[in-house]
Amino acid sequence: MLSVEEAILRDTDRTEQAIANLDAPGIVGNTSSIARRAHRILQVAQSEADNSEDPLFVDRVSDAVDRLRNSMYKPFSLPQPWTVRLKTFF
Repeated sequence: MLSVEEAILRDTDRTEQAIANLDAPGIVGNTSSIARRAHRILQVAQSEADNSEDPLFVDRVSDAVDRLRNSMYKPFSLPQPWTVRLKTFF
């Protein structure tokens, strides 16, 4: 059984391959899998923090959840070569 980290890394490799092959469904499918797994990690971590009575643990887990959430939902822009390639593809 793969760990979540291994599965995310596998999906990242598959996303990079899909980008190289200009495979839009592959890009969407693999990035969606990454997002679902990351969201599940956030849910589990937040649940653990909510159920803990240890203030240090709660603070550390809450900080980690905030950092992960902020890294997941940042807007991004593609570098110019990718933008040109994707416009050509679509």
